[in-house]
Amino acid sequence: MVPDVVVTLDWRDVAALVEAVRRAEAVKPSQQAKRNVFEEYGILGSAKDPPLTALFYGIMLRLGVLDKAIERLTGAKSPLLLDSKLRAALRVFIYLELFARGRVKLSSRAEALKRVAAWLSSRGHPYLGMWFVDTVRNLSEDVVAP
Repeated sequence: MVPDVVVTLDWRDVAALVEAVRRAEAVKPSQQAKRNVFEEYGILGSAKDPPLTALFYGIMLRLGVLDKAIERLTGAKSPLLLDSKLRAALRVFIYLELFARGRVKLSSRAEALKRVAAWLSSRGHPYLGMWFVDTVRNLSEDVVAP
C-alpha cells in the first residue's frame, strides 16, 4: 500500500492553478489551457507538474459542487455572475480547503491569500481581493453539504 503523499504548495503554485482554472473557461480543451499556464509559470515538465495537474483535474471534475458552494458562500444566483478571476480563485481555494485537505499543504496560507487577493484587486475592483479573503475565511464543511 502506497501512503498518501502530502504536496506542499507555495503561492506561485496556487496562482498557477487559479490562472489555469480561469483560462479553462475560455480555452478548450481545458488541458491546453493548463499546459499554456503551466508553461508560463515554469511548471510544465517539472516535478511540480504531476501533483498540480492532479489538483487541476480534481477542480475541473468538481466544478458543479464548487459552484454550488460559491452560490452558498456569496449569495449569488450563479457563479457565472461573478468576475471570472474571482470565480476561479474561489473554486481553487474551496477545493484546496475542503476536498484536498490532508493531501495538500500550503507553505503559507496567509501569503497565498494575500497575494491572490492583491492579484484580484489589481485586475478588477479594488475591493475584490478583500471580498475574496472574507469569503474564504467563511469556508466550512457545511458549504458543500447536500
